[in-house]
Amino acid sequence: RWESNQELVLILIAYGGEGLYYFVEQFIWLTKSGLIDAKYSKLLQKISAWAELVGYVGSVSMKVRDLRKLRDEETCVASTIEISVSRGLGCDVEDEKMKMIKEKKTLKVLSILQDLADGLMTISDIGDCKGVLSAPSVVSSAGLFSAIVSTHK
Repeated sequence: RWESNQELVLILIAYGGEGLYYFVEQFIWLTKSGLIDAKYSKLLQKISAWAELVGYVGSVSMKVRDLRKLRDEETCVASTIEISVSRGLGCDVEDEKMKMIKEKKTLKVLSILQDLADGLMTISDIGDCKGVLSAPSVVSSAGLFSAIVSTHK
């Protein structure tokens, strides 16, 4: 369930873009296998790349919202810990919550960075390997970074 209309729009953008990307990829496969005329391949690849980029934009936007919520939650727990310490009370439960929040934040930031790296590679696909962002070293570095983040998650 979504909390606001803005969240619903972000969900539709993220999952709609990703869904369209996977859908169009099936047609690209059909062109590669010869079942669809190869003249459509370039257009389908362009549509696929744009849909993938839209999906990444929505995904990053949703994750940034989630990160803000985690920061708010972290502030609240930090305040509770501070009050408990000033009163001489134990705060083991809050310390554990804080640890979990920090772990979630770290994973969320890594996920955002991974989506940005994947988005950079998608921009390279859209630009047909023209420009600085499409340089082989940039695209390779983005791919390597994305793979490293995947191993951490």
